[in-house]
Amino acid sequence: MKKSKLANLTKKDGGSLAVRDYTDDIYNSRELNNKKFIEGQTDAGMVSEVFTNLLIVVPKAKQLGFADEMKVIMSEYYSNIDTMEAKRHVDHAKMKVNELKEAGLTAAICEQHGIDMPPADSDKAAYDAWFHKTAQKMESQLAHEL
Repeated sequence: MKKSKLANLTKKDGGSLAVRDYTDDIYNSRELNNKKFIEGQTDAGMVSEVFTNLLIVVPKAKQLGFADEMKVIMSEYYSNIDTMEAKRHVDHAKMKVNELKEAGLTAAICEQHGIDMPPADSDKAAYDAWFHKTAQKMESQLAHEL
Protein backbone atom coordinates (compact mmCIF):
# COMPACT_ATOMS: atom_id res chain seq x y z
CA MET A 1 0.00 0.00 0.00
CA LYS A 2 2.80 2.42 0.86
CA LYS A 3 4.43 1.78 -2.51
CA SER A 4 1.30 2.78 -4.46
CA LYS A 5 0.83 5.92 -2.34
CA LEU A 6 4.45 6.88 -2.98
CA ALA A 7 4.00 6.24 -6.71
CA ASN A 8 0.87 8.41 -6.77
CA LEU A 9 2.63 11.23 -4.91
CA THR A 10 5.57 11.02 -7.27
CA LYS A 11 3.23 11.14 -10.24
CA LYS A 12 1.34 14.16 -8.83
CA ASP A 13 4.55 16.06 -8.27
CA GLY A 14 6.00 15.17 -11.65
CA GLY A 15 8.11 17.87 -13.26
CA SER A 16 6.41 17.97 -16.65
CA LEU A 17 3.50 20.41 -16.97
CA ALA A 18 1.76 17.98 -19.32
CA VAL A 19 1.64 15.09 -16.85
CA ARG A 20 1.51 16.79 -13.47
CA ASP A 21 -1.72 16.34 -11.49
CA TYR A 22 -2.92 19.76 -10.28
CA THR A 23 -5.95 18.52 -8.36
CA ASP A 24 -4.53 19.11 -4.90
CA ASP A 25 -3.08 22.49 -5.89
CA ILE A 26 -6.49 23.65 -7.02
CA TYR A 27 -8.77 22.22 -4.37
CA ASN A 28 -6.48 22.97 -1.42
CA SER A 29 -5.62 26.52 -2.50
CA ARG A 30 -6.70 29.40 -0.29
CA GLU A 31 -6.96 31.66 -3.34
CA LEU A 32 -9.21 29.30 -5.25
CA ASN A 33 -12.59 28.30 -3.90
CA ASN A 34 -15.64 26.75 -5.46
CA LYS A 35 -17.01 30.20 -6.44
CA LYS A 36 -14.20 30.43 -9.02
CA PHE A 37 -15.64 27.44 -10.86
CA ILE A 38 -18.89 27.03 -12.80
CA GLU A 39 -20.14 24.32 -10.46
CA GLY A 40 -19.63 26.66 -7.50
CA GLN A 41 -21.81 29.33 -9.09
CA THR A 42 -24.92 27.18 -9.43
CA ASP A 43 -27.39 26.21 -6.74
CA ALA A 44 -26.19 23.31 -4.63
CA GLY A 45 -23.20 22.71 -6.93
CA MET A 46 -25.40 21.67 -9.86
CA VAL A 47 -23.63 21.21 -13.16
CA SER A 48 -24.26 23.80 -15.87
CA GLU A 49 -25.79 22.53 -19.11
CA VAL A 50 -23.91 25.17 -21.09
CA PHE A 51 -20.57 25.76 -19.39
CA THR A 52 -17.83 23.63 -17.93
CA ASN A 53 -14.57 24.20 -16.12
CA LEU A 54 -11.37 24.00 -18.10
CA LEU A 55 -7.94 24.15 -16.56
CA ILE A 56 -5.18 25.20 -18.90
CA VAL A 57 -1.60 25.14 -17.68
CA VAL A 58 0.63 27.61 -19.48
CA PRO A 59 4.22 28.56 -18.70
CA LYS A 60 4.34 32.01 -17.10
CA ALA A 61 6.48 33.38 -19.93
CA LYS A 62 3.71 32.57 -22.45
CA GLN A 63 0.76 33.60 -20.28
CA LEU A 64 0.11 37.01 -21.86
CA GLY A 65 0.46 35.69 -25.40
CA PHE A 66 -1.87 32.84 -24.57
CA ALA A 67 -4.52 35.19 -23.13
CA ASP A 68 -4.39 37.34 -26.28
CA GLU A 69 -4.60 34.28 -28.52
CA MET A 70 -7.58 32.91 -26.57
CA LYS A 71 -9.45 36.17 -27.24
CA VAL A 72 -8.86 35.71 -30.97
CA ILE A 73 -9.81 32.02 -30.86
CA MET A 74 -13.03 32.68 -28.94
CA SER A 75 -13.94 35.60 -31.21
CA GLU A 76 -13.50 33.39 -34.29
CA TYR A 77 -15.49 30.60 -32.63
CA TYR A 78 -18.47 32.84 -31.86
CA SER A 79 -18.28 34.43 -35.30
CA ASN A 80 -18.58 30.93 -36.81
CA ILE A 81 -21.52 30.17 -34.51
CA ASP A 82 -23.26 33.37 -35.66
CA THR A 83 -22.64 32.47 -39.31
CA MET A 84 -24.11 29.00 -38.81
CA GLU A 85 -27.12 30.48 -37.02
CA ALA A 86 -27.73 32.93 -39.88
CA LYS A 87 -27.53 30.05 -42.38
CA ARG A 88 -29.99 28.10 -40.28
CA HIS A 89 -32.49 30.97 -40.59
CA VAL A 90 -32.05 31.04 -44.38
CA ASP A 91 -32.48 27.26 -44.61
CA HIS A 92 -35.57 27.39 -42.39
CA ALA A 93 -37.08 30.12 -44.58
CA LYS A 94 -36.45 28.11 -47.76
CA MET A 95 -37.98 25.06 -46.12
CA LYS A 96 -41.06 27.10 -45.15
CA VAL A 97 -41.46 28.39 -48.74
CA ASN A 98 -41.20 24.81 -50.04
CA GLU A 99 -43.80 23.65 -47.49
CA LEU A 100 -46.19 26.37 -48.62
CA LYS A 101 -45.57 25.49 -52.26
CA GLU A 102 -46.22 21.80 -51.62
CA ALA A 103 -49.40 22.65 -49.71
CA GLY A 104 -50.64 24.37 -52.85
CA LEU A 105 -50.12 28.09 -52.98
CA THR A 106 -53.43 29.80 -53.22
CA ALA A 107 -54.01 33.53 -53.22
CA ALA A 108 -55.36 33.22 -49.66
CA ILE A 109 -52.25 31.40 -48.38
CA CYS A 110 -49.95 33.90 -50.08
CA GLU A 111 -51.90 36.79 -48.60
CA GLN A 112 -51.88 35.18 -45.14
CA HIS A 113 -48.06 34.92 -45.23
CA GLY A 114 -47.53 38.25 -46.99
CA ILE A 115 -45.94 36.77 -50.09
CA ASP A 116 -46.64 37.13 -53.80
CA MET A 117 -48.02 34.31 -55.93
CA PRO A 118 -45.32 32.50 -57.91
CA PRO A 119 -45.08 33.36 -61.62
CA ALA A 120 -47.69 31.53 -63.66
CA ASP A 121 -45.44 30.79 -66.61
CA SER A 122 -42.69 28.21 -66.64
CA ASP A 123 -39.85 30.73 -66.83
CA LYS A 124 -37.17 29.28 -64.52
CA ALA A 125 -35.37 32.60 -64.03
CA ALA A 126 -38.62 34.31 -62.98
CA TYR A 127 -39.47 31.45 -60.62
CA ASP A 128 -35.95 31.49 -59.10
CA ALA A 129 -36.21 35.25 -58.56
CA TRP A 130 -39.64 34.80 -56.92
CA PHE A 131 -38.34 31.99 -54.71
CA HIS A 132 -35.30 34.02 -53.60
CA LYS A 133 -37.42 37.10 -52.84
CA THR A 134 -40.03 35.02 -51.00
CA ALA A 135 -37.39 33.16 -48.98
CA GLN A 136 -35.84 36.48 -47.94
CA LYS A 137 -39.25 37.77 -46.84
CA MET A 138 -39.91 34.54 -44.90
CA GLU A 139 -36.46 34.76 -43.30
CA SER A 140 -37.25 38.27 -42.10
CA GLN A 141 -40.60 37.11 -40.71
CA LEU A 142 -39.02 34.12 -38.96
CA ALA A 143 -36.30 36.32 -37.46
CA HIS A 144 -38.96 38.57 -35.91
CA GLU A 145 -40.80 35.53 -34.51
CA LEU A 146 -37.63 34.31 -32.74
